[in-house]
Amino acid sequence: MDSTPNTYGVAIVVGNTHLRWAKFHRPGLGAVAVTPIHTPNFCANFASELGNPALVAIASVVPPWTTLLCQQLHNFPLHILSLNDIPLQGMYPTLGIDRAIGAWQAGQMYGTGVLVIDGGTAISLTAIDQHFTLVGGAILPGRAMQLASLHRHTANLPHLQVSANFPPLWGKDTSTSIHSGVNYGTIGAVGKFLEMWSGQVVFTGGDGQFLHQALGRGDYVPDLLLLGVHHLCLPLLL
Repeated sequence: MDSTPNTYGVAIVVGNTHLRWAKFHRPGLGAVAVTPIHTPNFCANFASELGNPALVAIASVVPPWTTLLCQQLHNFPLHILSLNDIPLQGMYPTLGIDRAIGAWQAGQMYGTGVLVIDGGTAISLTAIDQHFTLVGGAILPGRAMQLASLHRHTANLPHLQVSANFPPLWGKDTSTSIHSGVNYGTIGAVGKFLEMWSGQVVFTGGDGQFLHQALGRGDYVPDLLLLGVHHLCLPLLL
């Protein structure tokens, strides 16, 4: 541990494949770091980078990783965010903490009804109105999950990686055909929800930039969830 004074907190967002984190204080977030979860000793290596924070705030959608982090970080003051920490109305008990934080933070940023599209392992859509009441949403598989599923549940389809490029609509080989179906199918599904939403739209997550570029609407805010953890937990730090 370093000797930095206890004047900062650490915001952590745990997803299915990566852990994103940043130090925070009153002015805002510091530099954002991304740590792959499925790496040897990731928890121990991660803990050594935190320094001497006054608070470690964790928002996680993966309970086993939450438990492991809490065990590894037991010497730090910890706050595990729950739905009780999120001032949204109309939430249901199984609403993902990531969806709640993202929607609340987007509402804080834009001051109006907002639809958050989080392109993670699963793509989630979460809408709130101007009164910070949950309108509802949807969940569908992300592109990487779709590609993995096609390989896993068929005899001959290859396992492909997500491509940053837009494929031809009409594929003339198997790989191009798969990329076409997954990319344009995802764009079409998300686009259908956008047709039904007239308010502000915010994209985030690993596939958020792809969807934002493809659909040409709203804003892309890559660190939306970390910003939300920062704003929700800053009063605990002061």
